[in-house]
Amino acid sequence: MHNRCARTGEGSVSERSPSVVEERNHKTTTAWKVSRGPVKADRYTLEAAKVIEAMLTVPIAVLPKVEGDLVLPFRVGVGAEIETLLRPDASPKELRKALRRYAHSAGYLFASAQPDAYRHEVNGEAIEPVSESDRINARQSFLIVQRKRKERRQQRAGQMIDDDHADRIGNISSP
Repeated sequence: MHNRCARTGEGSVSERSPSVVEERNHKTTTAWKVSRGPVKADRYTLEAAKVIEAMLTVPIAVLPKVEGDLVLPFRVGVGAEIETLLRPDASPKELRKALRRYAHSAGYLFASAQPDAYRHEVNGEAIEPVSESDRINARQSFLIVQRKRKERRQQRAGQMIDDDHADRIGNISSP
C-alpha cells in the first residue's frame, strides 16, 4: 500500500503518512532492564482484589489480602479457572469486569512490567516469566495510568483553588 495524502483525494485519511508532529510525539517504550523490587499492594490494587474475592466461594492465594502484600501477575487464561470459583449469586460478567479492573490497576501493571516478573497460578505458585512483549505493554499501560492520575490530581487541585477563590470573592462582595 502506498501512502497517499488525503488532500489529493486519491486515498483515505487512514492511508496518509504520519505527520512530523505525530512522529516526534511517538516514543517506543522498551521493557525495564532493572527491577524496582517486589511490588506491594496499595489501597487501589487491594480494593480491586477485594471486589474479586467477594465474588468467590473461596479465597485465592494469587490476590493480595492486605496492604503491603505482594502483587502477583496472573497466568494467562487464569480467569476461566477463577470463574469456576464464582459464588452462585455472583455474575460471571461482573467477575470479568472486576478482573479487568484489577489487572489494569497501577500496582498490577507495575508488577507485570518488572524484568524479573513471573506469572502465577491461582494458588500463588510462580510458573513462568512474564514475556517481554507483555512487560512492555504493562509498562506502557502503567505510564498511561500514572499520567491520568497526575492529571486528575492537578484537576482536583485546580478545582480547590477555584472553589477557594470563589469563596473569597463571595466573602468580599457579601454585605
